[in-house]
Amino acid sequence: MDPGASDQIRNKGDRAARESVASAFAWSASRYGASVAGVEGDETLTYEDLAARSGEVAGALLAHGLRPGDRVMVALPRGLEYLVAVVGVVRAGGVYVPVDPRWPVAR
Repeated sequence: MDPGASDQIRNKGDRAARESVASAFAWSASRYGASVAGVEGDETLTYEDLAARSGEVAGALLAHGLRPGDRVMVALPRGLEYLVAVVGVVRAGGVYVPVDPRWPVAR
């Protein structure tokens, strides 16, 4: 690998390490708004739709007192609603904790 390519890879890695998941999502949503972010059966969700719906989740969490770093359990089956919830938690500054809804309550 030539030195220029090596520097380019290293610099991109440094930027990615400094960028939050929430800001990376915001950039993707602004750039690829009409592109498909997720599919479940016949339903598709664009980045624009995901941004709007996850923004509602983030707003609700913040309105209920979520603080940066608070853990939020997400107990939903895998699908578009799960994606919306996870992105919403991250956008609000929370840490999502995946919980399989099929697990016993005691777990």
